[in-house]
Amino acid sequence: LMPNIIRTGDCRATPEVIWAACCFEEFKWEIWDPDLDHISDVNGVLAEGTTFKFKMKDGGKIPFELTAVQKYRTITGKASIISECIFAILQDIKLEPKDAQTTSITYQFSTHGIAAPIVAPLYSSVMVGGVEKGLAKMIELGESAALRGQYL
Repeated sequence: LMPNIIRTGDCRATPEVIWAACCFEEFKWEIWDPDLDHISDVNGVLAEGTTFKFKMKDGGKIPFELTAVQKYRTITGKASIISECIFAILQDIKLEPKDAQTTSITYQFSTHGIAAPIVAPLYSSVMVGGVEKGLAKMIELGESAALRGQYL
């Protein structure tokens, strides 16, 4: 298990507004994920067990499976590169209300598998940058929607 990349930030919007603004259920995650071109081959709704592919801007295609979803609160999933025991990435997004107008967003990546100690350091700066930019964009989308009174 490699060290987690965890970033947390406060967003002046409710979890419901953030959830809608970030298009989680529509699988349009490219609006907040800087490395993602689009999501394809979605085989269900935003729920545990649903699988799809991340089509990355660098041309890579990464299979992904949702392992836990709680509407307006959390999305957790895993990408298995080759096989889960060789190299896998866990991704977790959590929305926690702090008060009526503010939500704490936590975005986390961790790597697993026998190749993780070798592979993860090679992509460490890319993963850190992706998490930081992704979190900043989620906050921006949520606050922008809240200011416009969208999704209320």
